[in-house]
Amino acid sequence: MGKITLIFLAMAISMVLVAFMMEGGSLMVFLAPTALMIVVGGTFGAVGVAFPFDEIKKIPSAFKVLMTYKPKDLMEYIVIIKNLSAKIRKEGILSLDKEIEKIEDPFLVKGLRLMVAGAIFTLPALYI
Repeated sequence: MGKITLIFLAMAISMVLVAFMMEGGSLMVFLAPTALMIVVGGTFGAVGVAFPFDEIKKIPSAFKVLMTYKPKDLMEYIVIIKNLSAKIRKEGILSLDKEIEKIEDPFLVKGLRLMVAGAIFTLPALYI
């Protein structure tokens, strides 16, 4: 999680608290055990009803990935997609099959494999 995310999260929480206090509310209301039980218990109950347990078990690892994910520089993606679009223009979309092995990003690899397989259509912007 980047610094900017933490700043905006802190700003959002503080604005809610300040607005609540300006309307005459007390911060102790947020610490009421019954309210906490309703919110937390209700949330866990709703999640338990909505998703199978196998999916629920994945939440801690997904949360860890969310907190430690470091995205690549966007310029890298721009260069990769530009080079791939030039290759498609010259050699056709099936030529991407060899290039997919060199790409490390799993999301981009999956999208390219779907394009090569014909499962999704290429975007006109890819040919620019």
